[in-house]
Amino acid sequence: MSYSDESYKRVPSGGGSSFFRPTPAPPSTPPARSTPPPTRRAAQASPVVVKITRPTGKVNILLIMDVSGSTREYIDNLRKKAEYLCAEIVDLIPELAGKIEFSFTGVSDHCDGRLWFQPTAFSGDPAVLKNNLNSIENAGGDDEPEAYECAIKEINTWDLQDTNTIVLAVIDSVPHGIGYAGRDNGCPNGVDWKIELDALKKKIKAFYVIGCSEHVSMKRLQRLMVEENDHFIELGSNFLRLTNVVHGIIAKEFGDIDKYLARLAATRGAARANEVATLLKTQQTKI
Repeated sequence: MSYSDESYKRVPSGGGSSFFRPTPAPPSTPPARSTPPPTRRAAQASPVVVKITRPTGKVNILLIMDVSGSTREYIDNLRKKAEYLCAEIVDLIPELAGKIEFSFTGVSDHCDGRLWFQPTAFSGDPAVLKNNLNSIENAGGDDEPEAYECAIKEINTWDLQDTNTIVLAVIDSVPHGIGYAGRDNGCPNGVDWKIELDALKKKIKAFYVIGCSEHVSMKRLQRLMVEENDHFIELGSNFLRLTNVVHGIIAKEFGDIDKYLARLAATRGAARANEVATLLKTQQTKI
């Protein structure tokens, strides 16, 4: 999903910070673009040349991140907190020291050439992870959906079976072909998002959508990616809490969520802990 330079400036939801001005309630559908649809610059996405080897951690976290431009604050927030992302979870769950690995994988649209899919290797080294995050470039996108369906197809070629991997999709859009009512150019490769996502879920421990959209119609479509044993977290525009949410998910899946929230209250205050606890109440029902 591509936006103008001004339109990506978001306002956190859920009582994040008084620094930001309140905004009116979001519209039920994303705003229509006033400019004609751009010509697709490539019929197909550029071939992926990076091959990701099997993760070796006791716990492995794959973050699929939209890099089409509209979610750049979320990625920038992770870049600033790369070391904290690793150190905090090891402090919380000491048995994961040296045994947890992350991969940050950027996804945009087919028209973005080599930038449409930017996978990085799994690693547990904070310095390597920071470099990996810094290597991911912002792209432009095209129509409203993104090439998530082709990204998931690529990820399905990775050796993730029985690796105790959880996948966190940090997205503000949806795959092509999911039923978006606005401009959807379709997948030029004819990839079916549902087939690929179902195949991925069979290989991993858990699947989360961390929804970064404020639009009701987009959130409704994102929930189509979530089934009975999956999770939808409505982060909305609150990019400042993404790292806390990732920590909370890991604590929930592999540690003690109550212990994490107590630690957060002691180090960041009760208000922060309550805010994150509310965000972590995953929603699985469709709206």
